Amino acid sequence: MDKSKVFLGLCAVVALLLPALARAAEIAPQLQAAMATMAPGETAPVIVTFSGDTDLRSLRGQARPQRRHNAVKALRDAAHQAQGSVRALLHARGKPFQPLWIVNGLALDATPELIAALAAEPQVERIVYDAELRLPEAIPSQMAEAEWNINAVHAPELWALGITGAGVTVAVLDSGVDGSHPDLAAQYHGGAAGWFDPYRSTTAPYDSSGHGTLVTGVILGDSAGGSAIGVAPGAQWVAAKVFRDDGTAENSQILRAFQWVLDPDGDPATNDAVADVVNNSWGFEEAPGTCDSLFRPAIENLKAAGIAVVFSAGNTGPERGVSPANYAASFAVGATNFFSLVSSFSGRGPSACDGGIFPEVVAPGDHIRSSDVGGGYDFVSGTSFSAPHVSGVMALLLSASPDLPVTELESVLTLSAADLGPLGADNESGYGMVNAQSAYNRLSGAPAISVHDSAPPAEDLRIDFGHVTPGQTASRTATVRNAGEGGLSIGNLGAIQPPFAMVADGCTGRTLAAGQSCTFSLRFAPVELASYADVVTIVSSDPDQAVTSLQLNGVGNTPPPAPQPVFPAVGATGVAVPVSLEWTQAPDANGDAIVPAVLISERSDFSDSDPQQAGTASERSALFAGAGGLLLFGLGAGVKRRHMLAGVFLLAVLAMLVACDGGGGSDSPADSPPEPIGESFSKTVPGLAAGATYYWKVVATDSRGGIAESPVFSFTTRP
Repeated sequence: MDKSKVFLGLCAVVALLLPALARAAEIAPQLQAAMATMAPGETAPVIVTFSGDTDLRSLRGQARPQRRHNAVKALRDAAHQAQGSVRALLHARGKPFQPLWIVNGLALDATPELIAALAAEPQVERIVYDAELRLPEAIPSQMAEAEWNINAVHAPELWALGITGAGVTVAVLDSGVDGSHPDLAAQYHGGAAGWFDPYRSTTAPYDSSGHGTLVTGVILGDSAGGSAIGVAPGAQWVAAKVFRDDGTAENSQILRAFQWVLDPDGDPATNDAVADVVNNSWGFEEAPGTCDSLFRPAIENLKAAGIAVVFSAGNTGPERGVSPANYAASFAVGATNFFSLVSSFSGRGPSACDGGIFPEVVAPGDHIRSSDVGGGYDFVSGTSFSAPHVSGVMALLLSASPDLPVTELESVLTLSAADLGPLGADNESGYGMVNAQSAYNRLSGAPAISVHDSAPPAEDLRIDFGHVTPGQTASRTATVRNAGEGGLSIGNLGAIQPPFAMVADGCTGRTLAAGQSCTFSLRFAPVELASYADVVTIVSSDPDQAVTSLQLNGVGNTPPPAPQPVFPAVGATGVAVPVSLEWTQAPDANGDAIVPAVLISERSDFSDSDPQQAGTASERSALFAGAGGLLLFGLGAGVKRRHMLAGVFLLAVLAMLVACDGGGGSDSPADSPPEPIGESFSKTVPGLAAGATYYWKVVATDSRGGIAESPVFSFTTRP
């Protein structure tokens, strides 16, 4: 065949289509790129959406079952009316399609010519490529205390009141669920509304990867394995297998699953929807500032029907956005670790869709024990496992207040969350750690005490003044807030002993209205080299916590002087490998021994390094007493997941523990190093890549635990 004639023929077709395309609906860039490489007659999977939104505001105030049923009818009717001419065109061509009435759309395979014809239809708004999503992988974690995460969200306090999630159903859109697992089998709803497999039309729940089973266990798993693993063990579950066994999912099948949540049997005449909450531990990674709105109508319509929609915030850290979690209609959940600190991998905001706070709240997502396929258990990490904590807390609250609207449910969770960062919402921890007990107290009209201090993590009821040189002082403040609804009365604050002192008390004798706060200030003024501890007791009218104890800690100690990097100098280029890192260390003011640790990374913020892996001062001392070899730390679990999702492999951080055996001067140019202070040290680092830029610093720890860090230096190795 004459290729030039084929090319000219294609050009002629494009030329004929251009006038139509000029006035046509939007064809997404990804689809346009695919069309440019398609052969004549070749098809691509597409989703066609139509103009006009369905107003479901009239459903407000209706009971949840009736509201779901009426939403299905309204959405189906609107789609039928808007899509009439396009459906007729497709029927005339004998072209099958899949209705996606939840977003007023259709899914089909179409040639470039048919795509252009559809785009020319006046009711068509947008045509996008029916892209695939890959299932987030569960990140293996080390052993941890089995129930710490359940206690962290204060679920057992509601169990003690008989609130376990009974009467509430959570839909899990994931890889499936092992329905025979002993911690999940009894909670399976069953029936036509219990299971949906858009790929193979299987009739019984199963899970080939374990991701969905792990997620479901966190939501409502029981205690067959000897410990409680789920937040709402009295709730029921249904599931849609939106990911194939190979871990991929099509947008259109996810949309079909959202439809199934509202209309399980596909018959709008029957009222068979059962889900009250939908958990989504998945998302699409997007470039910063990007917002893909394909799923927005579906989520908005589910919420309008009275169904809460929870999403994981993604394992991308601050690097990339995640949709649909970043929609205003989604309730996004980030991850924290055992110490109530935001995990390094947890997705951060602001939202690229509306510029708002992202995520809404955080929940445990680091080293979580849950149910796995085959009846076993595993420890995993990722925001995939923080989101189900919130779905479980929602189930508890809806069990206590069945008619609670979704907007009020979300509001009470954010208003009652335990703030983790600076006072107020932020784009790392949102409104704070979800707290089932405080949320319930807020709903029930009871007062609830919340104590926030100025030493992060703010809600751990612990103020660490750190290392303070004897003769000097350090100050901290604490804020007492009423996170409930009734008036909270504050009694006397308990007395404390020197070197701690109360310097301002704005709380004793106060009665705080809902949401109102008071503050008190503390001082630590050590006079000797020693460690100190005390407790401030706060008596209040909180019915569940009459006495709150705030732990105080401090050390009379001068931290060691900051190490001073010498070579390679800042910004040095063409540095030969292996590199001999050199620095100076002045002696400790108290005469304490100093143990250094050198960190080197391709990331300027060392965010792919887990500082805890360096060990305690005593552990490091033991290591330094050895041969002083290079210790390589692999990527942390959350970091591995982040780079796996992004599809980009970055070099693992090298955390090097260095023996203080002296030696070395500086080989740096005469004008680059700072004036040496104290003794000089060096350590050779092998295995660095050629032509790569590295950042390094030295962390010095004295024998009393005082820590000081050097400035961060960078250099580029020789190509």
